[in-house]
Amino acid sequence: MKTRIESYKNYGKTMFIEDGDITLGVTLDVGPRVIYMSIDGCENLFFEDIDRETKRTDAEFEDTFGKGTAWYIYGGHRIWMSPEEYPLTYNPDNSPIEYEISDNTVTFTQLPYKGGLVSAELKLVFENGGVTVHNTVKNITEKALNGAVWALSVMAKDGVGFVKLNDKDMGLLPNKKLVIWSYTSLTDERLHLLDKYLAVKQDRFAKGDFKIATDCDSGTVYYYKDGVLFTKEFDIENDAVYLDGDVYCEFFTGKNFFELESLSALHDIAPGEKLTHIERWNLRKCDTLTEISDENLEKLLKITK
Repeated sequence: MKTRIESYKNYGKTMFIEDGDITLGVTLDVGPRVIYMSIDGCENLFFEDIDRETKRTDAEFEDTFGKGTAWYIYGGHRIWMSPEEYPLTYNPDNSPIEYEISDNTVTFTQLPYKGGLVSAELKLVFENGGVTVHNTVKNITEKALNGAVWALSVMAKDGVGFVKLNDKDMGLLPNKKLVIWSYTSLTDERLHLLDKYLAVKQDRFAKGDFKIATDCDSGTVYYYKDGVLFTKEFDIENDAVYLDGDVYCEFFTGKNFFELESLSALHDIAPGEKLTHIERWNLRKCDTLTEISDENLEKLLKITK
C-alpha cells in the first residue's frame, strides 16, 4: 500500500492510496469522502460535484448549524445516519479531518460539529485485493439515539446499478420486498425489474428523481460503468430491525449521479458510543454490458478480464 497527499481539483488536500491496481482518493479538507476510485488507470467511478450543484441550506439549517453553513454532497462515498431528518442528519462536513496510517489501514476521523447528532469515522483496510470499509457513526449528543449507519456510494453518470433478487422458495408466502418512494414512477424507463435481478440505469437526460429499495439476502450490490464493475458486500443481521420497510440496500438516481446505498440494522447508540457498518469493496474490469437482461448481468458477474 502506497499513499501520497496532493491537491485534487477543488477539493483541497486529498490522500491517494494505491494498492495493487486499485487507487482510492479521500478528501482531507472536507468530508471525509472517498472522492476517487479507479482500477488500472481507468476513469474515476465516483461522481464529483465540482460545481457544487447539490447543496442544502436555509434559515432552519443555519439555525441548527450556524450562520453561513451549508451541506454539500461533494460526491464520492459518504457516511450518514438513518433515518434521514432535515436538517439534523445533514451534518455540514466542510472542515478538515484527522487521519492515521497503520500498516494496511488508513482511518479518517471527522471532528464533531456543533448542532450535529453524530460524527463520522471511515476506516479503509486494504486486503485480499479489495478494500474493507468500516463506516462508523459516533453519538456526539448527550442523549441516546436510535438509528442505523447509512453508507452511500455516489457513482458517476451513465452506469447501471443492480442487485440479485431473493430467490428462496417460500411456498405460499412472499420471498422479496420492493420499497417505492413517492416520487418514483414504476413506468420509469430507468427501471429494469427482471426475473432474477433488479437493475436501475443512470440516465443524464431523464427527468425527475428515482428511488427503490429491496431486501437483498445476498448482501451484495453492483455498479457497472464502461467495462468496470464495482461490488459492495455487507453483512445482514438476522432477526434485526431495518429501516425503510425492513430493507438493506437502496438505489437512488437523478440526472447527475447514482447512489448505491447499504444500511445497517437499527440500534440504540448511547452518548459517546459508536455504531459500525462494514462493507467489502471489489473493483474489477469486465465485459461490456450492451443490454440489461438477466442473462447479460449473470455473464457480467462470471466473466472478467
